[in-house]
Amino acid sequence: IEKVEWSGDAELLAGLQLQGSLGSGLILPQLPLTATDGQEYSLYLTVTDSRGTRVTSERIPVRVTQDETSFRSWINVINDDVQVEDGNFVISTPLPAGEEGKVIEWHYVRERSEEEWTSLKPRHIKYQSDMPGLAFKALGGTERDGHWVERVLVTHIGDDARSLKLHIEASGPDDKHPVKGTVLLQAQSDSIAQKVTSVEVLFTPGTEEANGSVTAPVIGTEMRARTLCVNNTDCTDAFNYQWEISDEMKSWQSVPGATKATWLIPYSLNGEPLQNKYIRVRIISDKENAKSSTAASDAN
Repeated sequence: IEKVEWSGDAELLAGLQLQGSLGSGLILPQLPLTATDGQEYSLYLTVTDSRGTRVTSERIPVRVTQDETSFRSWINVINDDVQVEDGNFVISTPLPAGEEGKVIEWHYVRERSEEEWTSLKPRHIKYQSDMPGLAFKALGGTERDGHWVERVLVTHIGDDARSLKLHIEASGPDDKHPVKGTVLLQAQSDSIAQKVTSVEVLFTPGTEEANGSVTAPVIGTEMRARTLCVNNTDCTDAFNYQWEISDEMKSWQSVPGATKATWLIPYSLNGEPLQNKYIRVRIISDKENAKSSTAASDAN
């Protein structure tokens, strides 16, 4: 044999250490994170003798399975008002009482690094809670921006103001790599709602020249919440707030970090202009005892 040549799929040849050697080492390709089954590649060996005769082998199948040590799997709650504390997902916005509830959105994440990760459609999803009055309804999942998002509606009936816990369990699309996550929510308290008589949004209206409206606020100006309590006393400074935006007032998006009585309207949020958006502010807690409220006021 005068010459040895390897040929086949580019993914395999990229890991071939010595092209012209029968004893060449081979570094197997790393499968994409979305792969659930193994993947088969093709390899061929061609040899040439001293008389120039070339002979190529039949296809040599090389099956590669997922390297389960190369990634980790975990649950990630993606609501705008979520924070991670002690390994739990804490929802800062109080859970409304009754059937309105709150939709929790989450990813089943498979990750190799901060730069390389994906969200997969999980199997065997299980929601659990031992909290009285807490109920949940799976809303299924959908693909969004190339990632799979699962949704669950959480509702609460009762006056228990303790932290409410929702436990999420799921396995990967290959029925492996089970993961768990805990979501903490705070039920709304009626005590503050009984104190507050009104919440309104104050702002300087625009002009036809500035923004085409004499009733809507101008981008780049300040919005202010004004809260009145019993006997029409101004109690604005007694509470923490959450400013929110909406396109059609059907669903509201919390503005990250906008939790004070005043908010300077930015020109855009997450790359999206805020012109023609609806704006509202809600009381989310009492500064003194951190209990939540239902009071809210809207603007456009």
